[in-house]
Amino acid sequence: MTSSEKLAKWQKNGCKAWGVHFLLSFCVMVAGIFHNGGKFKLIPSKLRIEGCTKTFINVLKTIEEDDDSIICCSENNDSFSLLCAPSYPPLYKRLTRLPDAWLLPLLPIIVRGVLLLWHTLFSQKTSETVSTYLRRFNFYLGILSVRTFILFVGLNWLEEQIVGTSPDQCWFAEYTRRSKPTCRGMEFDYSDHTVLYLGQILPIFLTEMVHAAIVPIPGGQTVTYVLKTIMAYLYFITLLGEFQTAAYFHTSEEVLVGYAISLSIQVPLAYLQCSNSWGRIRNKLFGFASMASKD
Repeated sequence: MTSSEKLAKWQKNGCKAWGVHFLLSFCVMVAGIFHNGGKFKLIPSKLRIEGCTKTFINVLKTIEEDDDSIICCSENNDSFSLLCAPSYPPLYKRLTRLPDAWLLPLLPIIVRGVLLLWHTLFSQKTSETVSTYLRRFNFYLGILSVRTFILFVGLNWLEEQIVGTSPDQCWFAEYTRRSKPTCRGMEFDYSDHTVLYLGQILPIFLTEMVHAAIVPIPGGQTVTYVLKTIMAYLYFITLLGEFQTAAYFHTSEEVLVGYAISLSIQVPLAYLQCSNSWGRIRNKLFGFASMASKD
């Protein structure tokens, strides 16, 4: 297979994979928004109520006496079965914690790096050069850094400057899990979990797996098959988290703003793997030159 044929197949596979990714993630997010119906924006509570395994406060309610102002997770509460599940799938709770939030999206390229090093040390032929691999690895680290320090820390700071602080008084201030009574949560707060799920964890993993379909990971098809299985499971738990975020913990506006921010990472990665432009960047990161004479 010539370089041009490889690139064409790489782009075809990339477009299909990213198309499924965008359709699936968007549908799950919208399903969560419709499930919410503008009724919930929950925060964990320290309230101890008899018969409740855990409780949540609905900050959209104006008084404590309103229906669903306090959500009680009990054996008889079937309306919130997902929210009140006694246990979750393995790694589900780790998605939002460090170092897992960085290591999970990097798993395919870490595996590739270990096997590439092994083959290089024993003078075995590999499908790509070490320099190309390192450039791509650093590229992914750059994305993770941008997501963490600019799209999280930086935007949260900017949001606070624009939106302002929380009100001084509210009915639930004493019930929050924070060290001091607070009304934090009533103000607009874009969904950073949406940015994390759809702008960090899934797209980096997907980008490397699309590349692996044409430039195999050293170690044979078994390694690729295992990573594809892990990717399917990662999509399941990540999209479960996205649904729960949209269904219970943020307003529709906050989720949609988070989604728009995540597109600043998703769209360039998809464009890089679907289009025939950005040939120089693609060649640096993946070892493919553009079929076109100009980018």
